[in-house]
Amino acid sequence: MNPRLYLETERLTLRVPHPDDIRPVHLGISLSIHDLARWMPRALKGQTQKQTRDYIYTQMALFVQDENYLFACFTKDTGMFVGMTELSPKIPRIPSYEVGYWMRSDLAGNGYATEAVSCLTAYALDKLKAKRVFLRCEPDNIGSQRVAEKCGYIKEAHLKNDALSVDNVTPVDTLVYGLTPADWNPA
Repeated sequence: MNPRLYLETERLTLRVPHPDDIRPVHLGISLSIHDLARWMPRALKGQTQKQTRDYIYTQMALFVQDENYLFACFTKDTGMFVGMTELSPKIPRIPSYEVGYWMRSDLAGNGYATEAVSCLTAYALDKLKAKRVFLRCEPDNIGSQRVAEKCGYIKEAHLKNDALSVDNVTPVDTLVYGLTPADWNPA
């Protein structure tokens, strides 16, 4: 995919992160580490600025290789970094994509996650001709459930003991929300 791809919503610009984003992304992670650590095992130990840099460079390469599409989200009016969202190709021959995201904790409740996920969903279905887009979250992750529902995703499954919690020991349930072109009703 073209690494110069820009997606826009009413309030956001989504684009591939680049080296100039290391500081704002690292700041966003630092401001959100407590919330991120609840759902992302890699966030438990925090992240150094070097790790943020390595992550951005890795994601840039994966984007060009069509292995993962990570987008940094910025406000259109001020250019402030608000979070990350991604499309991960799962079964290319279908094609299907998994959506993932996180937003800065200090900006929670502003609808940025819903706006970004809705944008990526539209892109996957309309431009990439996805036959399925889905996201997964734990039942305790009420915020992610709300985002999925606001974006029109349909709750497809509640999988018991499907994954390990952030402690990498305790089994946890997973909710699966999915969307197909037939279900898609952009507002």
